[in-house]
Amino acid sequence: MNLLFLIPTLPLISFIFLTFPKCKNNKKYSTFIGITGISLSACISIIIATIFIKKNIETTNIFFKQYLFNWVEIDNFKINISLHLDILSLIMISIIIITGLLILLYSTWYMKDNKNYPLFFSYVNLFISNMIFLILSDNLISMYFFWEIVGFCSYLLIGFYYKKSKNIKSANKSFIMTRISDIFLLISILMIFNKFKTLNFHEISYIINDQKNLPNITIETFLLLIGAIGKSAQFPMHTWLISAMVGPTPVSALIHSSTMVTIGIYLINRTNSMFISSPKILLILNILSIVTILISGSSALVQKNIKKILAYSTISQLGYIFLALSIQAWNASIIHLIIHSFFKSLLFLSAGILIISCNNEQNITKMGGLKKPLIFIYICFLVGCSSLVGIPWISAGFYSKEYIFHYLIYNNNIFTLIGAILGTLFTIIYTFRMICIIFHGKIQIKPSICQNINCNLPLIILLILSSFIGFYIINPIIKYLPKNTQNTQNINIIQQLFECLIFIVIAYLSKKLWIEKKTLLMHQKKYRITQNIKHVIFQFLYDGWKIDKIYTTLFTNSYNNFCKKLSKDPISKLNNLCNNIVYYIHLILLNIENNKRLYRWYILLMITNSTIIITFLIFIT
Repeated sequence: MNLLFLIPTLPLISFIFLTFPKCKNNKKYSTFIGITGISLSACISIIIATIFIKKNIETTNIFFKQYLFNWVEIDNFKINISLHLDILSLIMISIIIITGLLILLYSTWYMKDNKNYPLFFSYVNLFISNMIFLILSDNLISMYFFWEIVGFCSYLLIGFYYKKSKNIKSANKSFIMTRISDIFLLISILMIFNKFKTLNFHEISYIINDQKNLPNITIETFLLLIGAIGKSAQFPMHTWLISAMVGPTPVSALIHSSTMVTIGIYLINRTNSMFISSPKILLILNILSIVTILISGSSALVQKNIKKILAYSTISQLGYIFLALSIQAWNASIIHLIIHSFFKSLLFLSAGILIISCNNEQNITKMGGLKKPLIFIYICFLVGCSSLVGIPWISAGFYSKEYIFHYLIYNNNIFTLIGAILGTLFTIIYTFRMICIIFHGKIQIKPSICQNINCNLPLIILLILSSFIGFYIINPIIKYLPKNTQNTQNINIIQQLFECLIFIVIAYLSKKLWIEKKTLLMHQKKYRITQNIKHVIFQFLYDGWKIDKIYTTLFTNSYNNFCKKLSKDPISKLNNLCNNIVYYIHLILLNIENNKRLYRWYILLMITNSTIIITFLIFIT
């Protein structure tokens, strides 16, 4: 257990080595160092997980703490950097390391022709290292420190293709939007310390559970919620995740499956005692989750870019996890988080191969008939999508979603249940639409088969984990997870058969709609009114309910106009004058330095300065 510190440290060491010139100019060295660091972390985490589970076989309350060093000490205010391992942090770091290692192995194939190949590996190692440090932090302030570094790493990875201005704008957008929520999180941390005189997670939980006259912590909890939904891309701060699709596909897989978007979920689970004490905040979270599910699910129905469809599906599935948190179904949220990381990694990595095979084409309407030439990718999509929609018995996603719907049914909130069912219906429709358009019908692009073992092996592992086998692998850990506040019963076989019937009907309608008729309401072209209404609805959903445009109008444009007005004031003109003076002095000095009479000027300046200094000394004496 004393080797715990090596799990996050080894990827950090790999990052440091990858910055050396020898690694920067050699792909073999960078590949070996980049993968070795994560692989060693995986081996150590397996050993520690085995020891930890054996020690905690009869209880879920025991944890291991490893002190590293004292960070801040001012009077009674002390912040230690310590690593805290319990069942929640063990599950989270296991997901990060497993998916991170598979994605990094896949990246050796995907990024092989990129000039910045070693730089990519260094960024990913730094990203994973700080994610693990974040999860293992035992207090809010050290967690926040790594929280910010994770945001910076995501900015570097999203803007990896920095030569395109569009990509830089998307990276800036992601960075700025998450920073806004981080400000609220920082305020919450300061308020929590002011109220509890500690920032340690377990001490806060102990105070809340034992204190009879607990002070009102609604504001602090609400600010924590804003920090969580900003990082995990929930309404109204979800639009950055769609823009983040400009990064390399392995980056999309990493961010969407197990790293950045999951830490908001982790934060709420870690501070669940505060949320239990603030039922109004849980109600707000419940409403935001349903709104997120409906907005993202309906928007995905009309998207043409395959990565945007998967991005909206991520937001939707995270919405279900937050919905589970809002009804205090803590273990259900963790189970679906684990399964989601598997099938979302599978879908994004499969999409990466699909895009490269189709000459970097991401528009699904320009694909078609790829079932036979890309049969392995077709199988991966079938398994990943079946887990996404939750097809009974054969997919891992069915079992994890089943837990969430159990608690929704027994929560007796009919409106929440209807919203969740409607969101599931949207998921089924856009998923079958994507599969039908890409893999069935006539071939429009002749794909090039270019896979190797480095990209196929991660897909095979993720394919197994996304099927029902994946659920049975993680099933033993369920008894160690935090208990929920209410009991449920299993959904009976009749309900499961009914779900299967719904899937079959929608699959049949999808075939008729997107393969045989190609487009919706094609036979109604002669009715202009119908077509105009259809176009308006399509554009509204395609633009994600115009939320981004609203933000642009209210904030971006207003800020730009304000800056333009400020640029005309006298202070700015004075600053510009100073800048111009410095610039011209620079030109004069540059001309002097490049002139043949350089030594003459130096001698003249030395004599002049010496004369001034001597004169000054004579007068003051």
